[in-house]
Amino acid sequence: MKYLNQYCIPIKELRQEVYCFDFKVNNKFFKQFKNSEIKKGNADVNITATKNSQNIVLEFNINGSVNVMCDRCLDYFDLPIECNERLYFVFGNENNTQAYNFITLKADENEINVAQYLYEFITLSLPIKKIHPNDETGKSTCNKKMLNKLMSFTKKEVKKTDPRWDKLKNLIK
Repeated sequence: MKYLNQYCIPIKELRQEVYCFDFKVNNKFFKQFKNSEIKKGNADVNITATKNSQNIVLEFNINGSVNVMCDRCLDYFDLPIECNERLYFVFGNENNTQAYNFITLKADENEINVAQYLYEFITLSLPIKKIHPNDETGKSTCNKKMLNKLMSFTKKEVKKTDPRWDKLKNLIK
């Protein structure tokens, strides 16, 4: 977890101004999180911090790609990600979370480690269904062998009709 210490923003030293922080997220970053579906990825993170006397607002802009498993063919592919989020940190007596984007910090807090927030924002920006994108002609770029295998196991449903109802359908015509 020492690796994630580089994703800290020193808030004690900041005056009441706007600041920009740039970070890189890479494979080593994602390895720090156990049981993550993302094992590899590269992204540029730009954080704009606005500090005033009562709070700190962090605006996250994340652009890059992550390597994820395709839900259809189980091959890995690079999925582009783009994420814009905002967190509000207010000063109070104890650390707690009031809402999903309002966080209370102790008044004596020196820094904010944004690594966990970055990981969560990237993970939440993934689509529910992760599938290889289609090529320029509209055909799937999934693994052809796996798609053929899936088709061989897919049962063709044969509609069975009740002959009694078939005669009634003829009455409509």
